[in-house]
Amino acid sequence: MGFKESEENESLGSESHRLKNQLSYSIENGSESHRLKNQLSDSSENENILDFAEDTPVSRNSKPMNKKVEKHQKQRSSTDWSMGSLSYKSMDDLINSPEHNNNQIQNIEDQRLYAEALINAIKVLKTNVSRLERQVEMSDLELESLHKQILEENKRGQELLKKLYGELEVEKREKEELKIHIDDITLDYKFLLLENEDMSLKLENVENEFSSSLAMGLVKELEKQGRDFEDDVEDLMKCKLEVDDDLRNAMLESQSLKQQMREMQEAVKNSNVELSLMKSTHKKEVQKLCDQIKEMSLELEKVGEREVMVTEFGSLKMETEKLQMESTNWTSLMSEKNVMIRTLQSELKMLRDDYT
Repeated sequence: MGFKESEENESLGSESHRLKNQLSYSIENGSESHRLKNQLSDSSENENILDFAEDTPVSRNSKPMNKKVEKHQKQRSSTDWSMGSLSYKSMDDLINSPEHNNNQIQNIEDQRLYAEALINAIKVLKTNVSRLERQVEMSDLELESLHKQILEENKRGQELLKKLYGELEVEKREKEELKIHIDDITLDYKFLLLENEDMSLKLENVENEFSSSLAMGLVKELEKQGRDFEDDVEDLMKCKLEVDDDLRNAMLESQSLKQQMREMQEAVKNSNVELSLMKSTHKKEVQKLCDQIKEMSLELEKVGEREVMVTEFGSLKMETEKLQMESTNWTSLMSEKNVMIRTLQSELKMLRDDYT
C-alpha cells in the first residue's frame, strides 16, 4: 500500500509540474501576470490538499478529504467565472485600442490553454480521489478481516492455554507419583545394600573355603596326573619296542618276499623258456604231422586204402589236439604265476609304505 501511495504522489507532482510548464509562456507576457499567479497559487493549494489527504490515516480522513476537494473545486469554479468576466471586460476595452489588439488575441489563446490545462488537472484529481476512496474501502475490509483473525487467534490461544494448563496438571501429578516411586526405590536400595554387605561377607568365607579345598584338590590332581603320565610313558616305550619288533619282522618278511619274487621271476623265465621250446617242438611236430598227412593222402590216392588212412588221420588229429591242450594249460599256468607275482609286488609295496 505504501508503495502505491508513493507512486500516486509522484504522478500528482508530475501533473502539477506539467501544468506549470504550460502556463510559463502566459506568465512571461506580463499582461495577465497577476491573475496567472493567483491561479498557480490555487493549483499549488490543490496539490497541498491532496498531499495532506494522502498523508493522513485513510480510515479517519476519507470523508473530510472529499469535502475539502469539493470546497476547493467550488472556489476554483467561482474564481474562474470571476476571472472570465474580468477578461471579457478587458477584451472590450482593448478592442477599441488597435495597438493592443495582437496582445489581446495572444492573451485569449493563453487563457484558453490554461483553462484546458485546469480542466485536465481537475479530471486527474477526481480520478485520484475516487481511487483513494476505493483504497479506503479496501483498507476497511482488510481491517475487518484482520480483526476477525485476531479474534480467532485469541480464541485459539485461550484453548491452547487451557490445554497447556491441563498438561501441566497431569505432569505435576506424574512428578508427585514419580517422587513417591523414587522414595520407595531408595528404601529398597538401602535394604539391598544391607543384603549385599551380608552376601559379600558370606561370599568371602565361601571363597576362602573354596580356595583352600581347591588348592588341596589341585595338588592331588597334579600328583595323579604325574603318575598317569609316567604310566603313559611306560606304555609308549612298550609300544615302541613292539613296533620295532614288528618292523624287524616286516623287514625279514620283505626280504623273504624279495627272495620269493626273485625265485618266482626265475621260475617264470624258465617256464617261458620251456614254453617257447615246447611251442617250437609242437610246431615242428605239427608240421611233421602235416607233412605225413600230405604224404599219406598222396599214398591213399595212389594205393586206394582210404579207410586206413582216415583212421590214421583221426589218430593224428587227436594227437595234435592233445598237444594244443597241453600248450593252453602251460599258457594258463604262466598267467596264474604272473598274477601271483603282481600280488606279491603290491603286498611288498604296501609293507614298504607302512614302515617308512
